[in-house]
Amino acid sequence: KQWYQRRVRVSQGREGAISLWKDGRRLKTTKVESTGFCSFDIADNDRHCYVGLDERAKICCLDIDTFETIRTILPSDSNKRGLCWSLKAKENLLYLGFESGDLVVFDTRLHTRQLLDLKLHNEIITAMDVRGDQVITASPDNTIKVTSIVGVPRTSEEIPAPSDTSCPVQGQTLHTIPMKCQGTSRVAVREDNRLLAASGWDGGLRLFSRKKCNLLALVPAHDPEAICDMTLDNNHVICSGRDKKISFWTFY
Repeated sequence: KQWYQRRVRVSQGREGAISLWKDGRRLKTTKVESTGFCSFDIADNDRHCYVGLDERAKICCLDIDTFETIRTILPSDSNKRGLCWSLKAKENLLYLGFESGDLVVFDTRLHTRQLLDLKLHNEIITAMDVRGDQVITASPDNTIKVTSIVGVPRTSEEIPAPSDTSCPVQGQTLHTIPMKCQGTSRVAVREDNRLLAASGWDGGLRLFSRKKCNLLALVPAHDPEAICDMTLDNNHVICSGRDKKISFWTFY
């Protein structure tokens, strides 16, 4: 993950190490109790890093300058959700996808307030991306879902107090995309919001239109059960897999 303002790269290892790199040199590192499959994300302010922990449903927020823990986040009914498998930090909101198939949204301004709790999938939310007010999630239940989130407070003054149980935020599923593979490792939306890419556990790279969610292309990018990561950038997709290969694709 690139920390653009300071040209510093942040990495996360499967052993729980969070490290800062510059010009190929490791600046510093810290370890958190995170050995699962949930990738970290950096908030829009480029200071806070969110990491899913091994402890059930718990999220850690780190200050990248100091590596100090700013806060820990725990959703309601945490014992029923399992581990966090995917997360995204966008525009003061933190989107969390859990082992239970739940999507939970927090507002991270002033105080961390849980705004939304949605049951989207029957199984683990393995992949997630966010564009505007829409969240794209994927699961081994053979579906990708596009969900609209509305009613999010625009200013800090509009955030309900923790004691206020009423909340105007609602979610509505706009599209459900059937998948012929048994799971999806990554989903990504192109910056112009016109293309959706999904890497399947069957090794197939799938491209969909964002407007109607029609399948545009299916590329056998890697061996079955091989794709473990994917990056979408303009007209290029880069995939890495358990077959020890990295594939680079250009599309028109």
